[in-house]
Amino acid sequence: MMEMTGLDNMYGDAKHAINQLKKIKCTWTYQGEDFDYWETDCGHDFCLMEGGSPTKFEMNFCPFCGKPIGEAWRKWDDKT
Repeated sequence: MMEMTGLDNMYGDAKHAINQLKKIKCTWTYQGEDFDYWETDCGHDFCLMEGGSPTKFEMNFCPFCGKPIGEAWRKWDDKT
């Protein structure tokens, strides 16, 4: 039988691993200045036919790599 301190250590290790996995995301960057699509960290492009964001359509995971989606809205220069 394991001591409680051993179980506590195992629980702490598992909790740490879960927290690390939560940080892993596939960031989708919006490319809307000239085009209306999203570039993914995993190397794909994705177009939402009705516009909007992955969050708007309740997309939680990247269909290409399976990681949780993180959104990034690209800022364009005001230079013309």
